[in-house]
Amino acid sequence: MRMRPQSIGFTLLLGALSSLTPLSIDIGLPALSKLALSLHTTPAAAAYTLTFYLAGFALLQLLYGPLADSYGRKPVLLIGAIIFSISGLACAQASSITALIAWRFLQGAGAAAGVVTTLAMVRDLFEGSEMRARLSYVSTVMAVSPAIAPALGGAILYFASWRAIYAMLAIAGSVLVIFIWLGVTETLSPMHQVRFHPRQIMTSYRRILTDPRCLGFGLVMTCAFGNLFAYVTGSSYVMLDILHLSLFAYAATFAATACGLMLGSFVNGQLNARGVSHHFLLQTGLSVALIATILLVIITWAGVPRLIVLLPLLVLNTSCYGLIVPNATYAAVNHVPEIAGVASAVIGSLRMIGGAISGVAVAWWYNGTSALAMTGVMSLAAIIAFLLYFLWLRPAFRTEVFFV
Repeated sequence: MRMRPQSIGFTLLLGALSSLTPLSIDIGLPALSKLALSLHTTPAAAAYTLTFYLAGFALLQLLYGPLADSYGRKPVLLIGAIIFSISGLACAQASSITALIAWRFLQGAGAAAGVVTTLAMVRDLFEGSEMRARLSYVSTVMAVSPAIAPALGGAILYFASWRAIYAMLAIAGSVLVIFIWLGVTETLSPMHQVRFHPRQIMTSYRRILTDPRCLGFGLVMTCAFGNLFAYVTGSSYVMLDILHLSLFAYAATFAATACGLMLGSFVNGQLNARGVSHHFLLQTGLSVALIATILLVIITWAGVPRLIVLLPLLVLNTSCYGLIVPNATYAAVNHVPEIAGVASAVIGSLRMIGGAISGVAVAWWYNGTSALAMTGVMSLAAIIAFLLYFLWLRPAFRTEVFFV
């Protein structure tokens, strides 16, 4: 049952592993109010289940990276999937909000293994345009989660309680354990194994954080994710409170933008496979995202926006994420195969920091009457990413990164 790295099944598995976090977050959004009532707590306390999930997800990546570089990708994947499954079952049985928050932290910690090892495995197995294409196809699969998760969560709530959502996540994690055990072959080459020692770990992290390519392209991805997460955070405010959409219409709008991400990732994969320069694709994604978000700011600044005007720009902006991230990821990690796990961990943590900052900024800025909080943060993130690339990275690494 071993999966060939070039097979569709292997790509689907990597996409599923990367999808655990968006699925775990978005599927539970419709249940927050019922969860708060059931556990006799406040809506704010219920929202901490998301905050602590992301905290576990961000922090444990920093441990999984060195572990994956020392002991291999498969053991780390198995440990993460098992933790995810057990904590999901514990979430379903939690009797207090404190217990639920603690188990959600562990669930995020388990999901972090999938993101770190997926990027490292792609780096182990593929080179050049094939690597970039594979990253794009994994992103395409991953984008399915935010498209279907809110509707799936609502459907589960229609037939069962909020606990069934976490039970379903536990089942999904158990299925992944089986596929990892039976279908995944270790991809870490013995020549790239590094000793798991505190001094070696610190040396690896110091190398990544002081490498201008890793850090620079990591910051570009941080801003790109900040742009995306500002939309995720602000979408419910704008669509439900300002545009007064129904829950069904909101879910459909969210799905449409997720499809934009899928389309951008798929097109990027196809163009990379045909030899189109990742320099050109990254530049295009950053430029179009900048234009789209500035137009969104202008529209929202002018007055109450209309969905028919906002939606095409939102879809265009999210599709750019599918162009930016795979190509920036390639530029960040391609030259450090021997510590790809550590590089993946740093990039993943930076992206979570960008998402957290943008989410807090949107919530702080939002005044209940204007969509400018969402579009303003999106545009600011797009501007910073654009400037980082065109003023720093492109001049510094034009020949070294993009044309070799």
